[in-house]
Amino acid sequence: MILLILVEVGCAAFIFFDKTWRSDIPIDKTREFDRIYHFLRMNWNICKWVALGVVILQVRNLNEYFRQQ
Repeated sequence: MILLILVEVGCAAFIFFDKTWRSDIPIDKTREFDRIYHFLRMNWNICKWVALGVVILQVRNLNEYFRQQ
């Protein structure tokens, strides 16, 4: 579980600090990536709060896991 959270943080840091991250992704012939990217850009405030909530729930569950042991 800790490893998964570290991978998520690493991916988020990569996207945040590397402004050319879109060029690292292979070309998507289905254009599905562009649709998802456009949706996230249009709903960025909601996505930001949902992502924060997911991280808080993961840390909370991780805390519960370590309390039981």
